[in-house]
Amino acid sequence: EACEAFGALDAWRPAHAVITCVDDEHDDHYDAAGGGLDAAFHRFAARLPAGGHLIVNGDDAHLAVRLDRQAVSCGFGTTCDRRIRMEVDGFRLTGYADGAPLIRHRLHGGHMVANIAAAVTLARSLGIDWQPILDAVADFSGLSRRFETVATLGGVRVVDDFAHHPTEIAATVAAARDLTPGRLTVVLEPQLFSRVGRMPLAYAEALRQADHSFILPVDGAGEADDRGVGNGVLSAALTAGGVPFTPVTRAALSEAMYGLCAAGDTVLVMSGRPLPDLAQAVVTGLTAAPVASDAPAIQIGSPLAGDPPDSLVELILRRAALAPDAPAVAMEGLTLSYGDLAPRAHALAAALTAEGLRPGHAVAVCLRAS
Repeated sequence: EACEAFGALDAWRPAHAVITCVDDEHDDHYDAAGGGLDAAFHRFAARLPAGGHLIVNGDDAHLAVRLDRQAVSCGFGTTCDRRIRMEVDGFRLTGYADGAPLIRHRLHGGHMVANIAAAVTLARSLGIDWQPILDAVADFSGLSRRFETVATLGGVRVVDDFAHHPTEIAATVAAARDLTPGRLTVVLEPQLFSRVGRMPLAYAEALRQADHSFILPVDGAGEADDRGVGNGVLSAALTAGGVPFTPVTRAALSEAMYGLCAAGDTVLVMSGRPLPDLAQAVVTGLTAAPVASDAPAIQIGSPLAGDPPDSLVELILRRAALAPDAPAVAMEGLTLSYGDLAPRAHALAAALTAEGLRPGHAVAVCLRAS
C-alpha cells in the first residue's frame, strides 16, 4: 500500500501497480511547473516495465484519461473491463472467458469490495489460479485501523478507521451506515488546516449519513494554521448544511460517550493519526460507571451555638444566617456562598410544594456523572 504524499510517486519503481483513485490531495507536494499531481501519475504509470500490469479504478471518472498507458479497469460501472456484480454471499467479476467464481470476503463497504476486486484482477493477470486467490480473500480479516472493529459492548460496535480525507470519510461512513441497524455516531479528528480550509463543504457532505458527529479540533500534523482556519470553517459548513454535530476535545471525549449508545448502534472513529487512542477513549466512555467512594459527601466542622438542628436543611439555613459569605459549594471554578445557596433551596422547595409534594414524598435527583 502506497501514498502519493511528500512527492513519493516519483520514487516508486513497481513491477505492477493498482491505482485506486486520484483526488484533490497532496497536489501541493508536486511542482506545479512540472504539471503537478497529474503529471506525477503519468510518470508513475510510464515507469512500469513493458510486461507490467496496471489495474485502475474504473469508477474514477478522471483516472483513465490521466494515464497514457493501457490499463485494465475494475469497478462497479458498466464500462469497466472487470465489472463487480454483487451477490448475497459475495461478488463476481465479469470479463473472464471461463467465468468467475463467487468471491467471498470478510470486509465491509463498497470501497473494500473495490480494493479486493482490483487485487484479484491483478492476481489473475499474473496467472495465479482461482483457488489460492479465493482462499486468501476469504481468510483476510483486514488491516489495523481500516474499518477495524475494536470493541463490541452491549451490542454497540466501535469501529476505528484511518480515514481523514472527505472522499475516504464518505466511503467509510457509507460502510458503517449499511452495517448499522441503530444510530450511527461519528467521532472525527480532521487533519491539516489547509485541507479543512480548502474543502469544508466536502467534509459536511461526507458526514451527512451519520446521525450525529463529534468533531475534534483540527490536527495540524505539523502544519501551522497560517490562515486562522481552526474549526470555525468546518463548523460553519456543518451548520449551514444541517448536519448535526457537537464540538469536543480529546480530554472530554470519554465523558461525551457515557450513556450515549444502545444495542444496535455504531460509533465510528476516524483520525489520520497513527495510534488508536481516540477509539480507546470512546471505549472507556461507553464502559464508564459512576465511581463509588467511601469518603463522606459532607463534612461537619465545629458545632454551631444553640440547640442542634433537626435536619441538614436547617443546618445550612442556620449557617447562611450566621456566615452568608462563607463558601458552601465549590466545583469546576464556580463557588456558591451560603447566602447564595439558601434562596435557591427556598425556591426549589416552593416549586416542589406547588407540584403537590409533601414531607415524606420521595424525589429523584438526576445529575451528570463527575
